[in-house]
Amino acid sequence: MADKFEAYEKALSGIPSGLEGVIKVSGSSSMLGPLKAKEIDVSGSLSVSGDAIAENLEVSGSAKIKGNLRVGNAEVSGSLLVEGDAYISVLESSGSTSVKGNLKGGDIEVNGSLFAGNLDVDVLDISGSVRVSGNLTGRIVESSGSCIVNGLIDAERLKVFGSMRARSCKGGIWELYGSFRVYENIEVDELYVELYGDSEVDGVIKAKKVVVKLGKRRIGGLFGSFFSFFIERRKGRLRCKGIEADEVDIENVDCEYVKAKKLDYKDCSIGRIHLEG
Repeated sequence: MADKFEAYEKALSGIPSGLEGVIKVSGSSSMLGPLKAKEIDVSGSLSVSGDAIAENLEVSGSAKIKGNLRVGNAEVSGSLLVEGDAYISVLESSGSTSVKGNLKGGDIEVNGSLFAGNLDVDVLDISGSVRVSGNLTGRIVESSGSCIVNGLIDAERLKVFGSMRARSCKGGIWELYGSFRVYENIEVDELYVELYGDSEVDGVIKAKKVVVKLGKRRIGGLFGSFFSFFIERRKGRLRCKGIEADEVDIENVDCEYVKAKKLDYKDCSIGRIHLEG
């Protein structure tokens, strides 16, 4: 199983076998590409005029790759700029990572900031900020920070605590806790929303099941730990063109219509209701 996983990682990032050597940059250095090494460690400033390939990349200073980047494992606590495409199996970015082209990866963790043209990953964990000028595709996406996608978000499993913005959305089971803005449609299997602030979908929400509730928070203070069963409703409202689902359970929603087999609603403004048998 470990051999299969290693083969998958190698194939994903395009890392050739037999890389040798360690490159450490503590001052300022400019190199001609392609730059190939087993390890590249940048605590100073590095500029590569071409492609860079490595099994391991660590950037605590600043690195600029003017071509494409292929890396097995990368840790960025400083600044990494890739002007071409990037293929990274495992990325931990607590600093600033920017890929002007497309970024394809396996396991991506962002505690700082990440920018990419198109982002195609297996697992994406965001506690900082991610901005994608194209589309975001992932198997599992979790965000407790900011996620802004100018194109489509396509994720099998998505959970967002915070803010999210996208042109359109599709996927499997989605959970949204906070506020979000979608300029076209949301088409997923199941959608669960807790509203913390106003949210808006210009198009239609289509799913098998849609649940929208006001967000809840525990009361803090001196007696918070003793009376944690008390909750306070927070304000928030979802506005969309329509909702189409088998099961719909919503509150604080304004929409033109709802098509459903089963509908429960509270404090909503609905133009037309179509109940299907």
